[in-house]
Amino acid sequence: MARRKKEGPTAAEMEILNVLWREGRATVESVCRQLKPPKRAYTTVLTLLRIMEQKGYVEHEVEGRAFIYHPVLDEEKARRSVVRRLLDRMFEGSAESLVASLLEEEEMSEEELHRLRRMIEKKGREKK
Repeated sequence: MARRKKEGPTAAEMEILNVLWREGRATVESVCRQLKPPKRAYTTVLTLLRIMEQKGYVEHEVEGRAFIYHPVLDEEKARRSVVRRLLDRMFEGSAESLVASLLEEEEMSEEELHRLRRMIEKKGREKK
């Protein structure tokens, strides 16, 4: 059976993109150092960056002997794509179910809950 083409970055690609969005640009070695455990081999990160370049997520420049990668993919668009996939795959498209799951499972401060209430109220006013 043929594999379906994924929409948006994979989890491993998102981890690398998060480093690049934070730093703006980075060498493969720098990306490797900043990835969360478990650490990946230099060649693994290089391979992922090459694949990401083919997909149009990153580009590189050459400085001396080093390749310097920078993100091309818009951070907000990528995050929306990942959230949409999560909603569709795990919550049958229900934002309410996703939010309910987060509220049940995650510890949130009063300040975070207050900000969420304000966002919900604002969204309600926009719908009217």
